[in-house]
Amino acid sequence: MNGALLRADAPGGGRAFGPSSSALVLYGAVVEGFLVAGAWVLWRLFRGGSVFALIPPGPGSGPGAETCAGQVLLGTALAAVLAGTVLGLRAVWRGFREAVDPVARQLFGSANLTALVLVSLMAGFAEELFFRGVLQNLVGLVPAAALFALAHCGLRRELWAYGLTALLLGMALGLAYRWAEGLVLPMTAHFLYDVLVSAALKRPGRETGPEP
Repeated sequence: MNGALLRADAPGGGRAFGPSSSALVLYGAVVEGFLVAGAWVLWRLFRGGSVFALIPPGPGSGPGAETCAGQVLLGTALAAVLAGTVLGLRAVWRGFREAVDPVARQLFGSANLTALVLVSLMAGFAEELFFRGVLQNLVGLVPAAALFALAHCGLRRELWAYGLTALLLGMALGLAYRWAEGLVLPMTAHFLYDVLVSAALKRPGRETGPEP
């Protein structure tokens, strides 16, 4: 989820607030719907054929990724590694934690778990179709990852931690897509990563403010 829902005047600390669950899901459906439409248009213009043909495993898929079921399992493992890395980084790096927690409260503070799962599912499908399936094939791994990061943080200084995380996530998912030759793996990893991280940051007691 990008930073478009953030209030520019929102305090860094304070209590949880943000869009309601229904508003978050509606916003996600509109944004991710535009990404799917954009992916379809760009692929038709520059490559032809259906962009959805990029989803199943290709003939050069790596070991264990030759089937959709295999890619789901690998995507689940990758999501656990990525989420554990980011949450571990948050635990040991105070500056990262102080940048992430207030934004998480603004984005997810009023959302329930069902809304987080739905938004994560839409993001995993649409963003991987657009950034990995289309942009990575058109402009390459690193530019696609950079555009993915920019889409999540824009040029807002307070979102630097989200931009850094999105850049690293984009690189990891891009490498996974290149290896798997199919989008099932990165879609699964993106979806589960978003669920795990957003749910963990929303948990009571994790909203750690600046230490004295």
